[in-house]
Amino acid sequence: MRVLPEEPPEDLDRRWERLCKRLAARFGKSPSLEGVLFLIGLRELGLGYEPGLEKEAKQDLIQEGANYALAALGYLEPMGREPHTGFTRWRSLRPLDKPLDPDKQERLLRWAAWRYFLACWPDLEEEAG
Repeated sequence: MRVLPEEPPEDLDRRWERLCKRLAARFGKSPSLEGVLFLIGLRELGLGYEPGLEKEAKQDLIQEGANYALAALGYLEPMGREPHTGFTRWRSLRPLDKPLDPDKQERLLRWAAWRYFLACWPDLEEEAG
């Protein structure tokens, strides 16, 4: 098992571009960070895209995706599903050292999402390298 760095790597922008190109090839357009987290949320809940989702439902799926992405970095662990909502219950494995400013938060989430998709597409590492 590889030890994951605490901080996003210096070449994160290049890795992120690779991920976005891969997703664009699959879905027809390059997603934003929120779009990537939304896709993770859909995937983890076993849902397909539904046109006309309400804003709150989209936000819930983005949060679910963010949690699964952070789990890929070892920050969170899924503890099962909430019976009434179907969303995942989470346990914190390690806290963030300090509150992050918006730029650092975005970089951490981009790094977490990239790590999440690396488990799906191991060759993403070779493309980024």
